[in-house]
Amino acid sequence: MNAPAVATVLQVLLAFATVAIAPASSTPADGSSPSVFTLDAPPAEVAGALRDLRSDDVARRKAAAAALAKLLEAEPYLRHYRATEPGKSDGFAGDALDELVLRRGARIVKRAPEWGKEGRFDLLVDGSMHLDSKQADAVAEQFFVIGNAIRPVPQQLGGPKSGYALAEGMAYLTNNRNLYRLHEPTKPVETAMASQGFVRARACETSSSKLYRWLFVTRDSLRGVHEKHNEMENCYVFHNGDLSLDDINWSLVVCDGDVEFVNHKFVKQCVVIARGSIRSERGLLLSSSALYAQGDIVTKGLGNADALLYAGGKVDVPELKSTPRKRVEKSGVKENPFPVRFFETPDVGAEAALKGDALTITKLTPGSPLTKYGVKEGDVVTQVNEKVIKSANDFRRELRYSVALEAGIFHITRGNEKITRVVYFKNGLEK
Repeated sequence: MNAPAVATVLQVLLAFATVAIAPASSTPADGSSPSVFTLDAPPAEVAGALRDLRSDDVARRKAAAAALAKLLEAEPYLRHYRATEPGKSDGFAGDALDELVLRRGARIVKRAPEWGKEGRFDLLVDGSMHLDSKQADAVAEQFFVIGNAIRPVPQQLGGPKSGYALAEGMAYLTNNRNLYRLHEPTKPVETAMASQGFVRARACETSSSKLYRWLFVTRDSLRGVHEKHNEMENCYVFHNGDLSLDDINWSLVVCDGDVEFVNHKFVKQCVVIARGSIRSERGLLLSSSALYAQGDIVTKGLGNADALLYAGGKVDVPELKSTPRKRVEKSGVKENPFPVRFFETPDVGAEAALKGDALTITKLTPGSPLTKYGVKEGDVVTQVNEKVIKSANDFRRELRYSVALEAGIFHITRGNEKITRVVYFKNGLEK
């Protein structure tokens, strides 16, 4: 390598200032937790390899990258570095991170059946963002498992029979040569395809007026942008944010957020499950469908309900007296009757709340991951990974994402001090 090239490499590596090389003590002085790691003080083995990665010796850097690729604890540090401008051009760091992500994907595949059995679709969605195609198909099977578990519940509660179906299940994914696959974990994507697709994306916009036989696995946003009509038919939607829908038929929607039906829309032979509320400002025509919201179910304007309507809050859906339909309605539901579990912060032994504008840790279970790695009650969390925390829901979702990634970087204000804590979730969900 010539001198100018060496100088350029050194400039890039010296910009790697967000990850220091000082090793952290494996046992804090107070003995309260086994390890406290920060962005400035990684685990000892990681610190050594990161130091070598900053060498001007290419062979030494290559060996350091190979060593980092074998250290599970290195993943959050490499992930953080790769999000910076210098890190984006560091091929050695990229190769090491890719290897760690691939190995983590194999562990997610092993955990997926347990998450599917427990109905933890939101962890499956987060985990699906960073898998290769083969791993993604293995995890996708669990979305069908969840769908099949949900199917009989409306009838068991006295409501209509569920009509949604991607009846072929995994054959839809593995044997369909025409299946359109779209995978993008970091930025929004667009598609004009109308039928037979599998999307794994942080955000997706669809411009076809009708979507037929799609499996959507999306984190932040999913919306139709056709100027006149955005209809879904025979679709499975598993979404980790708020969601706006038009007409949906023979479909399953499971959403970790609010669901809003825009315009005066028709819902036929569907099941819609939301952690937040389900609303429609211009009315809703329900035919043989089931809706469950942990919050409220509220529609305005003309509408009718041939449906099961269960809500943790209130149910306020107009009914046309001239055409009476079978309707099962229950408000104030304390327990989710469907086999779906939404992630909550106590699942990993933590509780948090906004105090003014500050997201504050209010309670930690002794021995929980956050406690083990040096987070304390009273800490104000300002950022987790790359997400600035503005609400309790932001924190809950990014904490869950950290569980799926097996590690999270927590930016904290403690008194007048700004600190970081790197928290590992090596065993997935643990309190």
